Amino acid sequence: MLVRYNADGTLDETFAISGMVFTDLGGIDFATSIKIQTDGKIVVAGTHHDGLNYNLALIRYNSNGTLDTTFDGDGKLTTIFDYANSQHAIALQDDGKILVAGSSWNGSDYDFSLLRFNADGTPDTTFDGDGQLNTDFGASDSAVSLALQADGKILAVGTSQTGGSGDFALARYNSDGTFDSTFYADGKRTLDFGGDESVLDIMVQIDGKIVVVGESDGNSALARFNSNGTLDTSFGSESTLGGFAAFTEAGADLCLLDSNVTIYDSELAAKGNYARASITLQRSGTASTDDRFYLGPAFQYAVEDGALAIDGQQIGVITKNSDGVFSITFNANATQDLVNTTLRSIYYDNINNLPQPR
Repeated sequence: MLVRYNADGTLDETFAISGMVFTDLGGIDFATSIKIQTDGKIVVAGTHHDGLNYNLALIRYNSNGTLDTTFDGDGKLTTIFDYANSQHAIALQDDGKILVAGSSWNGSDYDFSLLRFNADGTPDTTFDGDGQLNTDFGASDSAVSLALQADGKILAVGTSQTGGSGDFALARYNSDGTFDSTFYADGKRTLDFGGDESVLDIMVQIDGKIVVVGESDGNSALARFNSNGTLDTSFGSESTLGGFAAFTEAGADLCLLDSNVTIYDSELAAKGNYARASITLQRSGTASTDDRFYLGPAFQYAVEDGALAIDGQQIGVITKNSDGVFSITFNANATQDLVNTTLRSIYYDNINNLPQPR
């Protein structure tokens, strides 16, 4: 089913019949991806089950919702290249050719599957000889998104799964379907975050760097690669909280714990604030009542249950500052920069005359 709405959310009754069109391919059919051509025609890809096999389904509509009969004669096609085929992504080339990506059964597991069609719906035989190619990462693999580079190269991204655990998987092809050997040596690579990963989408920056988004163990996962397929180590931040505080006898001097500390959480940073996040500082092992914490630069004692404010703006509450334990809970005003500024303003002293164990 394909539905078109007006800008106000009502059905566009100029599209097909009352804003909706149903296309029966003679089996169990479902659409998974859609693209709009520059001429207004609508390309839909999905999967067709004929009772035995899962096949590629590709349909093109005119802008008014009618089937485009210049596409494969009747506006729709189903194609089986292997035992099973499931398609998830479409990319439209500037020359009118249509790329489709998904997964294809190889007899034991799934591989990346890429297909390219001419504008009239016929297979493009200049693409890997028959219009279709499969890529095996050595596991069960499925492509979920495509990106076209300005130089005509094709990026496919998805998930490679072994033993119930998935990794990011990327491949780059030349315009004729051959592997691009300038991309990670052999044209493909995987990335393991250390958990169970799956990929959602890919984008190419103006500078050629490649951004891939997905999830890892239920958390957001984002990676950026250089144009040659290596990880861009300049991307992302990491927490540097740690280390030891110097001892000062009987509180003679206050010690700034860390003037360059950074704490980072990808999900909270993406939201733009650290609301409800908290941080607790205490001696390793067991807290000591001889330890005291302050906030600079005025070196005033940080009051328990008192507001934490920077330049008159409250960014949280000091939930505990007693018995050698210092805790802060941040609110929605606590941006990444303000959180790091706070942590870089924490001072410490110890009222005991003896050096303290770390």
